[in-house]
Amino acid sequence: MDEFRLLILMFICHVLDDFVLQLACLSKLKQKSWWMSQTDNELYKRDYYVGLVVHSFSWSGWILLPLIFFAPDVPGTMLLIAFLINGILHAIMDNRKANKLDVSLLADQLFHFFQIMVTWIVLCVVR
Repeated sequence: MDEFRLLILMFICHVLDDFVLQLACLSKLKQKSWWMSQTDNELYKRDYYVGLVVHSFSWSGWILLPLIFFAPDVPGTMLLIAFLINGILHAIMDNRKANKLDVSLLADQLFHFFQIMVTWIVLCVVR
């Protein structure tokens, strides 16, 4: 499969995971304010990290699926590194959007598109 088609599939996977597969409950679980509105128990004040991590690494896996299935020449170690870096960056950005409230949805999505472009360039074009 040519590189451009892989890029298009990566963007489709992004939209699927970020907007279709991310259930409303997972969206709430990423928000510290939701957890605190449920109870004033200090035990739950950091549980929103679980929602952030679950969604972020799900997203990271989904955007890499086209490369896993249609670019067998990409080394597994490179895929693993891309998975980890993208998951961490996605969690940081989603935390800023959902909890710190200093990033808009537009900025969040542009950053994720940038992540996909860099991942595609590094793993498909430059390599």
